[in-house]
Amino acid sequence: MVANPDIDPHTHQIPDLRLAKEVDCVVVGLTGDDNRARLRLRDYRNRFIDVRVDNADLIRELRPHLNMGRLRVLVDGPWERRTSYWFPKRGVCYARSFVKLKTTDIAEILDRITQVAADGWNSLDDPMATWKEWRGCA
Repeated sequence: MVANPDIDPHTHQIPDLRLAKEVDCVVVGLTGDDNRARLRLRDYRNRFIDVRVDNADLIRELRPHLNMGRLRVLVDGPWERRTSYWFPKRGVCYARSFVKLKTTDIAEILDRITQVAADGWNSLDDPMATWKEWRGCA
């Protein structure tokens, strides 16, 4: 077996990677002044991500989104290896840009699905009873 030259033989740690990746999240904190700020994000797995923001325009644009819905934030900097994923290094990475993600509640999504013609589901006499039978709830 050949040793991986990227892994430190004494600590068995994988070195950080410099990445620019998008993170789907909610802004849960924004502290600092108009020129530099710390941004705290919470991703869909309930993990907190702390990044820096050094762009005054971006800080101004982010403020109204505090706890107000999902964003896709471009995070740039060193990412560290965790057990099964890469994660932005705390307080070292920078937020470079963001877009607001569309959010739709589950009831609206189900309404759209049931409006599909000839999908097989709507042709059943009682689709919910069939679903309950399949799930073992009947």
